[in-house]
Amino acid sequence: MAGTAYLSTAPMQAQLYAKYRGQLKTNPKGLIEDLKQQRRLVTGQSAMRFSVRGSVNSLLHPVGAWVEHFPGRGPLKPKDLAKLTHVADKMTPCGKKPSGQGILYTIPSTQSTFMCAQARGVEYDHADCAALQVAAACLSATNSFLWNACRGPGLCYGASIDIDVHMVQMGLLIWNSPDVFAAWNAARQCIESLASCKTTIKETDLVAAKSNLIFGHADALSTAAAAAHAAFISQVIRGRPANYDRVAMQKLQSVTISDVLSAIRKYIVPLFAANTSIVGISTSPAKEADVYRNFTKQGYRLERRKSS
Repeated sequence: MAGTAYLSTAPMQAQLYAKYRGQLKTNPKGLIEDLKQQRRLVTGQSAMRFSVRGSVNSLLHPVGAWVEHFPGRGPLKPKDLAKLTHVADKMTPCGKKPSGQGILYTIPSTQSTFMCAQARGVEYDHADCAALQVAAACLSATNSFLWNACRGPGLCYGASIDIDVHMVQMGLLIWNSPDVFAAWNAARQCIESLASCKTTIKETDLVAAKSNLIFGHADALSTAAAAAHAAFISQVIRGRPANYDRVAMQKLQSVTISDVLSAIRKYIVPLFAANTSIVGISTSPAKEADVYRNFTKQGYRLERRKSS
């Protein structure tokens, strides 16, 4: 899913179109073979997984369409299925060990600045996953810690801590900011204050975070079709056990304030250190110099790019 979204972005499509145009002029036969190979990979029987929702048992020939349109393939046994490749399997060295890299993208048409920082996270079955999820929900809730630190003073429209267990990464997002470094610094001070216990997390904060997580999960499975699709993605595509959701909810309920503080110190504090994180920032030409200067002082090696 993340990989599909990445390939659908305008910059990636522009790169592919430019590559295809060049190949079409210099090596059209090679381009045709490349496209045929892409088609073979996309329609390869061993790499496909189907999700069918409905009364399948009432059909006389459930796989009849496959036999008709893909003759000669023959029946496929489970042992012949190819291993699915996930985004985390294709992680670059920078993704596996984020450290100091950054991109500063200047866009003439924007007046606000947007930023994301990425650091190493945890997988879905990691012992710290539940505590980290509760910590992120606690920090990012409306009128909670990051809201009061960043949006309250008018430093940005919003800020949040996000976790991606599929890519084994976590991120800090800051959007619509008139001064992104001030917003980033306010978020950093907020996190450090929590990690050092200068600012306290109350039991009510913990309960609210757990409730938001559980409600969000239940709401995503509110219909039979949504539940069936989620089960297919979780069990077939991602290889999780059938009882994963129930176990995950139980783990969330058992998280304590001590667990949350440990997760903040171990995973969220490194989001603000150049040696353990990477950043991506988009801003206007008027703010480019200040953004570049402030973040390079923090140890980030920013590559400057401009939109055409």
